[in-house]
Amino acid sequence: MRAGELNKRVTLQIKTVTRTSSGAENPVWQSVATVWARFMDNVTGGEFFDAEKVNSEITQKIKIRYRSNVKPSMRAKYGNRYFDILLVENVREENKELILKCKEVI
Repeated sequence: MRAGELNKRVTLQIKTVTRTSSGAENPVWQSVATVWARFMDNVTGGEFFDAEKVNSEITQKIKIRYRSNVKPSMRAKYGNRYFDILLVENVREENKELILKCKEVI
């Protein structure tokens, strides 16, 4: 992977849960790392029917350098856009780069 192809700054975040004084759960997204990334060219989008309403979905592939702590329960933040990480692919199992398959949170 050439350094020049990673041209976007993306913040990886993990969800933690805190409790309010009344005991209610309060989810909070905590930043883990800010990394260089590349948004891959093949973005797909679609609509699906669920619970009697139409929902929109945009999927995105984001390439980053290998990190052992990236999990599907995390999200990626780019500017004011958020992407739930659905799948983490270790390219050729070489521990050099990851492709994050994401769904944009709209």
